[in-house]
Amino acid sequence: MKKGIFFLFVFGVCKGIVFFTPLLLAETLTLNDYGLLEYSLAGLGFFLNGIISLGVPGAIPYFLIKVKDKNLLNGFKIHPIWLSLLFIINILFFIFNREGIEYALVITVAYIISNQIFYSTKLKSISRSMEAVFVDSFMYISLLMVYVLINLNVLSNNIYSIYYALNLYALVYFIKACITIVNISSFKNAFRHYQKILKYSFHLLAGSILLFAITTTGRIMVEYFFDYEKVAVYGFFYRLAAIVIMIHQVVNILFFRQIYSFELAKLDKLLAWFYGGVYLLSLLFYFLSTDLIGQFSGFFRTNIDQNKTLYLILSCQMVMWIATAMNSNVIDRENLAKKNNRKLFLAVFVFGLVLLFGGQQLSLNMLCFVIFVLIFVSAYLQLNTLKQNSIIFRSSKIVLSSCFIFSSLLIFLELI
Repeated sequence: MKKGIFFLFVFGVCKGIVFFTPLLLAETLTLNDYGLLEYSLAGLGFFLNGIISLGVPGAIPYFLIKVKDKNLLNGFKIHPIWLSLLFIINILFFIFNREGIEYALVITVAYIISNQIFYSTKLKSISRSMEAVFVDSFMYISLLMVYVLINLNVLSNNIYSIYYALNLYALVYFIKACITIVNISSFKNAFRHYQKILKYSFHLLAGSILLFAITTTGRIMVEYFFDYEKVAVYGFFYRLAAIVIMIHQVVNILFFRQIYSFELAKLDKLLAWFYGGVYLLSLLFYFLSTDLIGQFSGFFRTNIDQNKTLYLILSCQMVMWIATAMNSNVIDRENLAKKNNRKLFLAVFVFGLVLLFGGQQLSLNMLCFVIFVLIFVSAYLQLNTLKQNSIIFRSSKIVLSSCFIFSSLLIFLELI
């Protein structure tokens, strides 16, 4: 009991830092610098992480929990070494091109996120949930330190201070990778096991890229069709709406092993109740926050009147984002990534055509609604993949469809 309460306390503190730190930086940085930070943290940097991770984090619970093949553990030791090559390239790139800060920051963030996900997934797979929470949150803890130092006039109030601070944190992972190299007893044997892991994770890699393209495309598309200042506005309201994702993270950490072992019919009912509860909380927070947040945030007061519809769309979108993440766990568990990737590729392809021929005519609100539709369709396609393999998540499908229809009605009423 005491351990559970202490875990919730640690989780609350860590995820509170994750939630509030970017919002605090929005009040401090210029609009352009904050837009660049958002673009890196949860846009292109997060998407790039999906590529360089090679799908390996998704292979960890499969081999350790479902297959229970612990002989492959030394194969996972190769992964941080591979990631560290990116760190070296990024440092060299910035040394010779200091004007390329936007690219250097994206790569630094991608390197950090890929390491955090890798190590936290290993910890969750062996039920070390508290350490996993800390690892997942430490980039934002670093950013909070930067925020404090900026306000104490120790650091300059610009994007370069953030870049240098994050590279100091990234250096920790690089040093850890170097130590790993020294401690590998048989590099040849470890590399052979790593190749076996990659054979499985290849299909997870494709799925990860597609899912990251779907769920992180917002900031990337906003920057492409508009500018970093619009990314700043989008990112700020996205983070406000994403407060419910902390609930998803609690569930995903505490019940991570159960997701890979629960009886499927029971899992469907539990997820359906979970999605319904998260959706109602999202709407509740949206309606309450429009009056409350403005008392504490100048950024909110300045931008809410012109972006209330945007905020509503993002609030409705969160349950679909969570559904794609939870469905992805089930698909990985059942080794159906390859079959699901074909459907996700088709969804991304159609989405790309819509943006290619109509993106320039879309307003920010309509662009975000199109993304909302894409994420819902992706969650629906995941459930369809399960159904085609005799795994029927009927309750989840009903709840998500109902949430989408009701959300579309709310958004339509807000627009007219």
